[in-house]
Amino acid sequence: MGSAQRFDIYWNPIVLRTSRALIKTGTMDSVHAVVLAYGLGAALAIPSYQTISQGCKGALLGPTEQLIACRHLSEMLRNGDTVLTEMIGTLIAKRSLPDTSPEFQDAVAARRLVRYRMDMGIKASDRLGINNKWAELNLRLLGETRTEQQVELGLIKAAGLSPVPPADWVDSKP
Repeated sequence: MGSAQRFDIYWNPIVLRTSRALIKTGTMDSVHAVVLAYGLGAALAIPSYQTISQGCKGALLGPTEQLIACRHLSEMLRNGDTVLTEMIGTLIAKRSLPDTSPEFQDAVAARRLVRYRMDMGIKASDRLGINNKWAELNLRLLGETRTEQQVELGLIKAAGLSPVPPADWVDSKP
């Protein structure tokens, strides 16, 4: 991972190509193909972050080199192409930064925004309905954007929901 600026698993291309391949078989409609592709991507494409996350925890953060490496890892993951990758990056930031630092506060705010958008993403799917129009919108967004987060944002906007949490919004899982 060294000097990389972001950690991508190429989520959007994986889900898009899997969806298209499933549709091409003629055995299922686009709705089922997109839902199955998301499930397969989640089960097979997303790596386990346990090892790298555990390396940036507690007593292991003592040496300066380790702390610097963890902070870089945090930034790289926060720029990743999946919600989970971004969330792991914010977790590592919260573990490796002083809670009074602007970077720590930025990580807290980023986590709040991700959590809000996760909640709104569920509401967007409910509002839009899981139907052919929803599947086609997902396929278009997957093809036009780089990250899962951008697809989620597109769905939120398409549902007429605000992508920005109101000041009084409280994360149910801080």
